[in-house]
Amino acid sequence: MKFVCLGFYDEAKFESLPEEEGKRMMEACFDYDDVLRRGGHFTGGEALGPANSAVTLRTRNGTVVVTDGPFVETKEVLGGILLLEARDLNHAISLMSRHPGVANGPFEIRPADEAINQLIAARNEAVAQERQPDDEAEIRGLLEDWAAHIRTDRKDKILSRHAPDLLIYDVLAPLKYESAQAYRESWDEWQPEHVGETVFELIDLKISASDSVGFASALIRCGGERPDGSVDDDTVRATFCLEKRAGEWLVVHQHVSMPLPNA
Repeated sequence: MKFVCLGFYDEAKFESLPEEEGKRMMEACFDYDDVLRRGGHFTGGEALGPANSAVTLRTRNGTVVVTDGPFVETKEVLGGILLLEARDLNHAISLMSRHPGVANGPFEIRPADEAINQLIAARNEAVAQERQPDDEAEIRGLLEDWAAHIRTDRKDKILSRHAPDLLIYDVLAPLKYESAQAYRESWDEWQPEHVGETVFELIDLKISASDSVGFASALIRCGGERPDGSVDDDTVRATFCLEKRAGEWLVVHQHVSMPLPNA
């Protein structure tokens, strides 16, 4: 069974503690949370800001009224929420009675409403499915733009949708780059000079995305004519891992490889 544990505490009392004592109390709570994690009982939680940062909504005469502070003004205020997995209520009580946070204020334990939570989960999944085509289209667009910037030698744009902490494995030495800046600085060292537009074509681009993580793979045909008349024409394999950060998809890992030549 799932339980929601609401932890209350006396803000004034906690803030009056010496700094080291407050740190020890928090560390003791975190340590016990780890005990719950290792036992498979801790399924999530959130700490809350101070009560003076809260607002309360209520309806009066058909109008929503916003007031500062929590719903009920009491000495002990809600400080955090812990999601607990336990066999039953008695088991939940046994687990939480050993939590150091109880010494600083009461914990209210309530069973989760599984029926309502299943409905919420279903709606979350439905909305995620609605958004998936948009996410995949955005990823496709940014990768196609990336290829276009390489073809036209737009060095200022090539890594515009790559994360600063990008990790790249490439086919050319040094094979590994651990930041977008390192990759950018090496560009002139290995990028060949071509007459006219460089060939850089994504072939069979496949994309899969959740709400925050995306994956893409493709073959890349790359090459062009050099000033001496010789022609580069290679096909490599590419895999991209992306994260949505602050609402924007960014490439965080890129792996380019080439099959070994036939023995």
